[in-house]
Formats: sequence, structure tokens, C-alpha cells
Amino acid sequence: MADTSPQAAARAAGASYIALFFLGFLANFLAVGSVVHDDPRATFTDLAASQTQFRAGIAAFLVVLILDIVIAWGLLVLLREVRRDLALLAAWFRLVYTAILGLAVVFLYAALQATGDDQALSAFTQDQLDAAAQLSLDTFEFAFVFGLACFGVHLILIGRLVVLAGSAPTLLGRLLMVAGAAYAVDGLAHILLSDYERYADAFMVVVAVSAVVAEVWLGVWLVRVGWARRPLPDSDPSHPVGSGAERPQRA
Repeated sequence: MADTSPQAAARAAGASYIALFFLGFLANFLAVGSVVHDDPRATFTDLAASQTQFRAGIAAFLVVLILDIVIAWGLLVLLREVRRDLALLAAWFRLVYTAILGLAVVFLYAALQATGDDQALSAFTQDQLDAAAQLSLDTFEFAFVFGLACFGVHLILIGRLVVLAGSAPTLLGRLLMVAGAAYAVDGLAHILLSDYERYADAFMVVVAVSAVVAEVWLGVWLVRVGWARRPLPDSDPSHPVGSGAERPQRA
């Protein structure tokens, strides 16, 4: 049986990326964005009142996990002719991020469980249940950000591969590296800065702007490559594998 063609892999990855934008927004809006995060009692009340919506958000995250695996595979098949070692490393980093996201989503379910009517919950006071729901959501948020740091390394590697590839837009590669660095720095800042909230808005703007521009372009480029609107990326003959120099910027 023949291997999947690079064009087919690009179509699958591109379509998955486009779907990911909408489902990622939907998952965050329905689950994380539907509850208050700075008050345990209000958090518990919101969760209890919006269980169906919250469950739909968790389901959307499950689909996001599947799409991320497809994208990791598609990018590997498409970019392995540029540098197989970097393409494989990039795929691993995306899969690590996906695994961490999957673990993080478990804490969303744990928060939801705290609002249920299970008999075992009667052993806890209301304040304890409020705290459990709040702690579960806070743990989800930290795990998600931690995973995004790994995702940032993935984007840096994909950006580097795009820069190295022939017939691929160099600017796209550079923007992907900038977005990846923003994700990674934001993740480290969450861990290292005890007063991260003071800088949270600035970090959010930098990450959001760079990521939206770079990843939307990546998704569109993948679709165009998949439907033969753009040439396949390959090893640029003017840039030998292992060389430290970058290829000239295209006009």
C-alpha cells in the first residue's frame, strides 16, 4: 500500500487547522469562558447552572485533541523532505502538547463533578465543594498554559522548516517562530513570575496577535499546497541540509 502523499497530508492538516480555529474558540467559550474564575462560590454556581453548555465545551476539546493529532501527522508527512529530524521533533512536541491538553481537560470534568449530586459529595461542606471546583479550573488553566509552552516549541520548529524549505513563504516561517516564542515565553512567565497577573494583558496581546496571524496563514497555506495552488515544500537546493545560512528572502 502506497504512503499518504504530501498533498493529501497537507489537505488533511489544512482542513483540520481551519476546523481547529472554530472548535478551539467554541471549546474555550462554552467551557472555560462560561464560568467566573475569581470567586469560588460564583464559580460553583455558574457550573451548576450551565452543565450542558460546559459538557459541550469538554466535547469540543475532545475533537480539538483529535484534530491536533491529525495536524501533527500531516505536517510531518509534508515537511519530512525538508529535514526529517526536525519534522519528527516538531511532531513530537505537538503530540506532547496534545497529551498535556488531554490531561488538562480531565480537570474540567473534575470541576463539573464537584457540582453533581453524587452521594459521595455529601461528605463535603459547600465551601469545600466550591474550593474543589475552583481548584480544578485553576489546575486546568495552568496545565493548558504549560502545554502551550511545548506547542510554542513546535511552532518554532515548523517555522524553521518553512524557512528552510524551497517554494515556501519565508515570512510565514519567521512569523511562526515569533508566535512559538511568544507561547513559550508566556508559559515560562506563568511559572516564574509570582505577579504574572500584572503583565497578563500584555502577554495575551502579544500571543494572540502573533498566533492568529501566523497560524491562520499556515492553515491557508496548507490548504493551498494540498490543492496544488502552491508548490510542495522540499529541501531548498540553495540551502544544503545542515547549513547554518538561511535562504534569501523572496520578493
